[in-house]
Amino acid sequence: MIRISNTLLEAMVKDLELVQEDFFSENTQNLIDEAKKYLINDLESIRLTLPIYYNKNKSKQVLAGLNWYRNVNFHLNNAIKKFIAGIIDESIDGEPIMDGKIHVHYDIYFKRKGTDGGNVRSVMEKFALDGIKAANMISDDTFEIIVSSSDEYFYDKEHPRIEIKLTRVLTK
Repeated sequence: MIRISNTLLEAMVKDLELVQEDFFSENTQNLIDEAKKYLINDLESIRLTLPIYYNKNKSKQVLAGLNWYRNVNFHLNNAIKKFIAGIIDESIDGEPIMDGKIHVHYDIYFKRKGTDGGNVRSVMEKFALDGIKAANMISDDTFEIIVSSSDEYFYDKEHPRIEIKLTRVLTK
């Protein structure tokens, strides 16, 4: 039997409440609106825009990268993953499944130069593909479906984000 102290449990609940209230700042609705605007309905490609920073508290934002992922507790990690999936689900708005082989391209915009892009891509790729799969936009996120990927990194101090484009790959 696992015992958790009341103090630890209260801290975990507080972390989850912060995530629900104030997760990725006031820009979250803007990101959802932006993603809906760029969603291409022909199912040849899909575009999504997601946040890459979350508000740890009122004065500190944290980059959702591999270093953060390694150190954060499971409950906060899971809450953020569900939050990303919720943005994706709301952005996709019930579109039908994209079938066949898929290429995924990531454009990542950081607010600080010198950021390790691979650290952020790995975490956001995991959260995004899991959310896209949960929203039934793709049948699976295995290498048999996601056959290739690419990325580019940019600097945008005012609007850090990740833009994801899934494109159907034509096969012979």
